[in-house]
Amino acid sequence: MSEVEQTNAEQAKKMPVNLLVLGVGVALLLGLLGLGVSTVYGVYQVSENPVVVSLARAFKIRVAEVNDTPILYSEYIRDTNSLRLFYAKKSTEVPYDKNQQSDQVLSRLIANILIQQTAQELNVTVTDADREMAKKDILARFENDETKLAADLNDNLGVTLPEFFDRILEPTILEKKVAEQFATSTDPQNSGFAEEQVRARHILFTVNAPADDAKAKADATRVLKELQKGADFAELAKKYGTDGTKDQGGDLGWFGRGDMVKEFEDAAYALNKGELVKAPVKTQFGYHLIKTEDKRSTKNFSAYMNEKLKTAKIKVFGKIHNPFANLQGGATVTAQ
Repeated sequence: MSEVEQTNAEQAKKMPVNLLVLGVGVALLLGLLGLGVSTVYGVYQVSENPVVVSLARAFKIRVAEVNDTPILYSEYIRDTNSLRLFYAKKSTEVPYDKNQQSDQVLSRLIANILIQQTAQELNVTVTDADREMAKKDILARFENDETKLAADLNDNLGVTLPEFFDRILEPTILEKKVAEQFATSTDPQNSGFAEEQVRARHILFTVNAPADDAKAKADATRVLKELQKGADFAELAKKYGTDGTKDQGGDLGWFGRGDMVKEFEDAAYALNKGELVKAPVKTQFGYHLIKTEDKRSTKNFSAYMNEKLKTAKIKVFGKIHNPFANLQGGATVTAQ
């Protein structure tokens, strides 16, 4: 066999292999395109099939956009599963329907994006020192035992420790820092968000049934007389309080208009700094003794972010409810 014939023969032997490789490449490409179409259809139908979710993650398929920043479908399903697990563990909670679950998850994801975008505008970042301080605060609640914290997170949210720090703690730290930066901002454009805030303590005498009303009011009136004689408010709150603030001496921290029920809010705002109510205040929860500790002028961060939300370009894809449709005057829902 001549050298040319030998070369041609070798090429002939190689040719089917090259065609086979090409065929596999085409088949793989067509397969991926087919998977992509199936995945997009699954996402549009809000499928929670693990295969659909995994492929949606690989293809980076979006469930929503906030000012062109994507929220991935895989993130949405991941957080939905965490929320369901959390409420499943809280057997006393009223279960949410599907739209309420979706709204809670998607609104938080959208808010996180808006906070990130606002942080960039205000030049706010989360430092390693911020992260370490927050981690220490969390761990302190679990006797500084990471194993206990990890077990609790896995049991109640289905997340690992690194996932918790990245997905939940980091956005919380950033939101707090953005709110603090906004409160001290001297930008005249933010002057319209100024508000007066109150810091107050309270002692709640709970009324669970109409039959409890008279006793709760009598108990509140008796304790009020002790306070009027100079008793320490925080100590009596720890002794008589019936809500979660009792361990903090009834301290409610700072709050603005709209943060509390109207009867409570009106009473707290009507008091001067250091002043105590002259009679128990009745709300839907029972009778409150209120002491206004301090007042300040600040900026309403919630109102500021609500304005951001109203003007944001939000798109929700597929058959997923837009939690901010009414606020924005109509949902933008698109099939991918």
